[in-house]
Amino acid sequence: MGSWILRWAFDRGTYSPGEIATVSFWAENTGNTYLYFNEFELEFDFGKYEIETVAGQIPPRSNRFLGIARIELPKNVVGRKVFVIRHRVYEYINGEWVDEGVTEYEKRYFLSIYPRPFYRVFVSRGLRIEDRAIGDPIVEMIREWGFETVTVGIEVKVPEEQVPIAVKREIERADAVMAIATPRQFRCFNRAMENARMAL
Repeated sequence: MGSWILRWAFDRGTYSPGEIATVSFWAENTGNTYLYFNEFELEFDFGKYEIETVAGQIPPRSNRFLGIARIELPKNVVGRKVFVIRHRVYEYINGEWVDEGVTEYEKRYFLSIYPRPFYRVFVSRGLRIEDRAIGDPIVEMIREWGFETVTVGIEVKVPEEQVPIAVKREIERADAVMAIATPRQFRCFNRAMENARMAL
């Protein structure tokens, strides 16, 4: 069977529900026989798209652009959506095209679908790995509700000595403020309060 590398790219990193997403496909034939690709499909956890605009013959040891697909995203779906890619492959062997069947790539990919943010939320949270393990899923849920989130040290990068000024500026620009307190931060807060009481 022939060998190849499939490449693809969406025109944007994030879409809103109901928008048209455009994805382009290329393939590199790394083998020594002609290949033909067609019957492309993108299957998401919310449905399948059969793509008729992507297909093509690829000579040995060459790259080819296979086409562009435009898919309309559902209006009632939000979040990071998992999808798989599959397509049919034919290989030219001894003067005839042999159907090698449908190839499905084992790797799962993600497409982000979020409502357009109408509100900006400043999120105060820890930046350490153990804190982000708790904070990141919460922030992801906030974005799914249609908010744009900002945290100094994640979306906004500044030198350490400018962090207080940046925090003040982002809070003033935000429509809302949210604080995510992890168990480690509670312990630090309790120690600080205890030290303050001892100093009185």
